[in-house]
Amino acid sequence: MIRSPRETGPQRINLSACLLLASLLLNSSPACSETIAVAHAGADESFANQTLTLFWPAVQAKATLVMIPGGLGHINLKPETQDLKHPFYQGLKSLSSASVMGGKINVVIFDNPTQLTSSRTYPVSRMSEDHLSRIDEVIQFYRHKTAKPVYLLGHSNGSISVTEYLRYKKKRSISKPVTGLILSGARNEAYLDEKINIRTLIIHHQQDGCINTTLKSAKELYGELRKINGARTSFREIINGSTKGGDPCNGGFHMYSNGEHEFAQALAAFILNP
Repeated sequence: MIRSPRETGPQRINLSACLLLASLLLNSSPACSETIAVAHAGADESFANQTLTLFWPAVQAKATLVMIPGGLGHINLKPETQDLKHPFYQGLKSLSSASVMGGKINVVIFDNPTQLTSSRTYPVSRMSEDHLSRIDEVIQFYRHKTAKPVYLLGHSNGSISVTEYLRYKKKRSISKPVTGLILSGARNEAYLDEKINIRTLIIHHQQDGCINTTLKSAKELYGELRKINGARTSFREIINGSTKGGDPCNGGFHMYSNGEHEFAQALAAFILNP
């Protein structure tokens, strides 16, 4: 189901009813998962110009996690989408499940409406005004919709979106736009060069074989952030997992293959233990 982002009253009522039903049924799946279009400033109201997001609500939510995908940033959500079958996304979805993770974290998957070009150098498409303003609109929308602290997660190329978003907000005199940051499988080029005061987690698989996202670079990023972050910066290596060959930047250890549960546990520990 897809809803108008302006129907905030009915959405809140429907969400509450869905969560109540799920808690009574003790359903292991997230309650009322749905694709929601978030309005984009200056665009018409057609779904093609809005930002589609997949929302997995938690029964006893304490926080909301907004996830920015890597790759080309466009996962092709449809109005009828309620699930993503890739094991990486199933790991994220488990954060909202009452039976798996206690149902304490709402999960939002951001889908850029167009592909963001990538490269082995800095993915400059992640710096665009259109992309960063859409991230901001999604964060504000779900902060209002869920009334919970928002954590921003960027995986792989998505880590560049997160660091560029911080710069985007700082230029607008907002230094703490979210409660916490998570940089997962971060690009080697991800960086912050100004002081911040936001709890931050850097999480990386110890056997990540992608040349664009090395463990060495992640540890260097961690060291730099510790110097400029007034809040706690944490580092977590994921140990479990496997690889079956193929492109190491699109699967295997880089996507926490067969290590999704450990990945989700690490995220939950960071988010729920401020």
